[in-house]
Amino acid sequence: MNSYSGFETNKRKKSKYHVYQRKRVGCPKCGSRLMDENVNTSSELRVMEDGVTWEADYYPKCQVCKAEIGVKKIE
Repeated sequence: MNSYSGFETNKRKKSKYHVYQRKRVGCPKCGSRLMDENVNTSSELRVMEDGVTWEADYYPKCQVCKAEIGVKKIE
């Protein structure tokens, strides 16, 4: 039985059309899974609270803790 041990790289998955591999990115506030990203990409995440003037590329909302997260793509 496989157990989920945090934010590791997903095992190779075979699809009908391609083989892909992704990294899990967690919420910086609660640690739940926020999104997946390519293995060759890295991102910086910050919780966007009042008074934060940090500019991000994306602003997703965590489905668990409802915090607004700023995501900046770093290559």
